[in-house]
Amino acid sequence: MRNEYSIDCSYFFIVLLQVLFITLKLTSVIDWPWVWILAPLWGSGLFVIAIILITVAIAYLVNKYGEKP
Repeated sequence: MRNEYSIDCSYFFIVLLQVLFITLKLTSVIDWPWVWILAPLWGSGLFVIAIILITVAIAYLVNKYGEKP
């Protein structure tokens, strides 16, 4: 139950940060390019892809060089 809460908090933080950046951009408080305003969205996606690629690479290396019976 505790892990579900921590995942919900991280999603809430990303959404809150995204709304904050968009609000600041639309009210002309910040003059960042839109690619950086939307960074919390694509950044979290890239993080997930990186974790998947690392997991696949480790599984491949373990199968290739792991101990054989």
